[in-house]
Amino acid sequence: VKEGDVLFKLDEKDIQDQITQLQAQINQSNQSVRNAQNTLNSVTGGRYQSEILQMEATIEGYDTQLTNADATIKNAELGLENAKKALDNTQKNYDNTKALYDIDAVSQTEFDQIDLALTQAKAAYDKAQSDYNLAITAKEQIESNRKTAVDGLELTQGKITDDNTR
Repeated sequence: VKEGDVLFKLDEKDIQDQITQLQAQINQSNQSVRNAQNTLNSVTGGRYQSEILQMEATIEGYDTQLTNADATIKNAELGLENAKKALDNTQKNYDNTKALYDIDAVSQTEFDQIDLALTQAKAAYDKAQSDYNLAITAKEQIESNRKTAVDGLELTQGKITDDNTR
């Protein structure tokens, strides 16, 4: 026997068949894992899908409410500014009329009218201030509700991720 001479030869066909069979089993196992993952995704995603869609719709609703709240605040600011101007003007008229009343240059009736106008202007200003404060409070509440909805959505999406990693 010389160096490099073949002493015996293994039947490669059996080994090659076993390798092919093992590779097929590995492929089948990988496909089973993928199928199981897809099933898990569809089950957990499906379980939470309607909840997620509802939360997303709720958040969109809050976004619309926030847009409306901003418009309401803007209108309330304008109302407050107008009420303040009216109050300031009425206060000036009252002060002038009061000075004239004190020297008997204006009748009691005229003075009572401007006094009533001042009371009404103060009430209108107070209402405008209250409307503005309510608009701000309403917007803050909407923002808080929206944040709660976003947190809930993120929590639900986290459940899907947690379920999928188990």
